[in-house]
Amino acid sequence: MQDWNLVPYALDHDYALVTNNRRDFLREYARLSAHDGLIIVVPMVKREEQIRLFGLVLDRVLSMTDTVNKLVEVFSDGEVRVRDWSALGHDPDYMAVPDRSA
Repeated sequence: MQDWNLVPYALDHDYALVTNNRRDFLREYARLSAHDGLIIVVPMVKREEQIRLFGLVLDRVLSMTDTVNKLVEVFSDGEVRVRDWSALGHDPDYMAVPDRSA
């Protein structure tokens, strides 16, 4: 499925979207007033490492009450960050470089 079809598909099916394409999907999800969640494996790493990092994300997501309008990111050191992300609440500067101090 092409990238431009993924967001409408996720919305239509109430899915949280998982991607490694940070910049493009942050831009798309910043336009939405509501979504079921965006999960990003931030580093561009080999599939085995992506699977390991995704496992860390799953552990975090399973402990959350929901992922609605949430951005969940996992970094190469295993840190998992959660923040609000929608047309109503996001930091446009965060799209270029993830501020891990926030």
